[in-house]
Amino acid sequence: MIRKFQPIELKTRTFRDHHSYTIEDEDVLNTISNDFDYLVCTEKDFIKISKPPKNLRVFLLESKLDEEETLVSFLEKKLMTF
Repeated sequence: MIRKFQPIELKTRTFRDHHSYTIEDEDVLNTISNDFDYLVCTEKDFIKISKPPKNLRVFLLESKLDEEETLVSFLEKKLMTF
């Protein structure tokens, strides 16, 4: 998604899902922030960062199911088997 904005330079740092940010992680983010105009994270991660860099921006994500009825039907069938 970020690539569609065609940044001049893009680096990624990935953390596993449900990651608890340590002081060391935050130090790394602050160090990285000095080299870039912006850092981007999800709102889910933003609330877990105690001292976010000033140039940290929150990327709002919205989930959308194309075939919601198919998923509901699948789940109902699975739940009926228990």
